[in-house]
Amino acid sequence: MSDQTPAQTFNSIVASLIRTAVPGIAGLILGWLVSINISIPGVSEPALEGVLTFAFGFAYYAAVRLLEKKWPKLGWLLGLPVQPSYPVVPVSVTPTPVIGADIGTPPLPIIPPTVAGE
Repeated sequence: MSDQTPAQTFNSIVASLIRTAVPGIAGLILGWLVSINISIPGVSEPALEGVLTFAFGFAYYAAVRLLEKKWPKLGWLLGLPVQPSYPVVPVSVTPTPVIGADIGTPPLPIIPPTVAGE
């Protein structure tokens, strides 16, 4: 069973969504601001803005997460200073038998290759 109540699980989901959306919005704004002054022949403006949005959003998230390790209050730059926590669910693993791997089954004989004409 999970150690979290349904309310805690819901709060973790909301926190993760906020902390995902904020870098996306930051990337959108930064990408748009930078793309105003960039024109690349043969590249459409929406494609350029899409690439810049992703790149700036990813860089923003990565930078804040790294800085947040040292200064936890910087988590506010991702919308919430609290990292989401997820429940640990125990998993039971049942081994799956491999066909032909039974103990007592003799191994297949190794037959050397023959050369044509022998």
